[in-house]
Amino acid sequence: MITFPGTSRHVERRARKRIYLPGRASLGWLVSGCEAVGVVLFQVLAIGLPPIAALMGAAFWIVFTYPSWYLFLGGQVKFVPMLVSAAGAWIVSTGIAAILAPVFGAGLDANLIVWLGGIGLVVFMGLRALLAASLVQVITQGRLQFEQLGIVGRPEDIRDFLKRDQIWQRGLQPSRRHEISSADPEALRTFLIDCIAHGCSQVLFLPEQLGLERSQLEHICARYNIDAYFASNPFDPNHLDWIAERPVGFTGAVVKRLFDIVGASILLVVLSPLLALTALAIRLESPGPALFRQERMGFNGFSFMILKFRSMRVMEDGREMTQVRWQDERVTRIGRFIRATSIDELPQLINVLYGEMSLVGPRPHALAHNSEMERAVARNAHRNRLKPGITGWAQVSGYRGDTSTQERMEGRIAHDLFYIEHWSLFFDIKILFLTVFSKKARENAF
Repeated sequence: MITFPGTSRHVERRARKRIYLPGRASLGWLVSGCEAVGVVLFQVLAIGLPPIAALMGAAFWIVFTYPSWYLFLGGQVKFVPMLVSAAGAWIVSTGIAAILAPVFGAGLDANLIVWLGGIGLVVFMGLRALLAASLVQVITQGRLQFEQLGIVGRPEDIRDFLKRDQIWQRGLQPSRRHEISSADPEALRTFLIDCIAHGCSQVLFLPEQLGLERSQLEHICARYNIDAYFASNPFDPNHLDWIAERPVGFTGAVVKRLFDIVGASILLVVLSPLLALTALAIRLESPGPALFRQERMGFNGFSFMILKFRSMRVMEDGREMTQVRWQDERVTRIGRFIRATSIDELPQLINVLYGEMSLVGPRPHALAHNSEMERAVARNAHRNRLKPGITGWAQVSGYRGDTSTQERMEGRIAHDLFYIEHWSLFFDIKILFLTVFSKKARENAF
């Protein structure tokens, strides 16, 4: 942990006792889930509802209560809305469990359900109030922290800000700083990369004499999966002047990652005979390995080695490459088939399991092609805010393959950015469906 000017030894000793969680959403899910367990136990043991019916009711409890917990932990709602949320969630979850009870063969006394349900309402509202008060105390004491924070500004502004606003009492952990005296976009990029490498999810700018135009800051920050904003004076998390926001929050990132792991694992098992036959055919047709590794531009601008079935007689990599053209003589006969059917991309399921890629996302460019596209289209780097994918919205929309013209470059990037800004799990499922069944997904596959 970096020691900031003005930080006392007492605060540093206390920092060693802090508990760190990956965002407020994680604590929101944890607390809401624990409450749901208590709801199930009370409904089953005290009221006598069937366990399956109680579990179904508890699912509605989580749906109703997680948003209020998340907003409360972010300082956006107070105690009363928290209690109202708990009351509504208890009534709905208990009512649903009671309605479903006869379906599972349980005979219940309606008066008993109302009486015990009223007791449960008081109990859970009281427990929630006690838990919320305890969490507020732990956070304001600085013993529970969520987001790691990078701070940008003049040295004196950073010192004054940390001394004045005590942001560690709001669950923020200031861990990196970038002191500036003049405008230097490249130094800012380097700092953002360093922030990401050290786990920062937010960057706070102190606006006094930054020396960079807002448009410059937006362009630089939008290259990375990080929240960036100007600090208010005094600091208020509910009134932030946003420069850039992460396209997918904690919950969405977890859902997308689980979808990737489950989907890639199933596909690898199901397609293993096809993968083995393809590797054998490649080795029999031409000398060389069945798999080809190439450096590609990935998440947050970090490169990685992508896996593909070898479809050409050469294995080009690096900064100087020639993109495949129609009837390219370097492509083998087997290569033409596996490229047209996208079989050559299937080894990237391993990249997905490693966490380097996603099933759906902007296609990763080779380093040479990425540099070319960045020179041609300024917003190309903004594609790196999400993990690259095996398939993507641009590919199923007719922008697969050749990017030799300005129109095709701009079209691909525009579709990738649209996907990033409108991501949802259902959007991913739609793209996977179109990858298999849409003719556009196979256009320009040569």
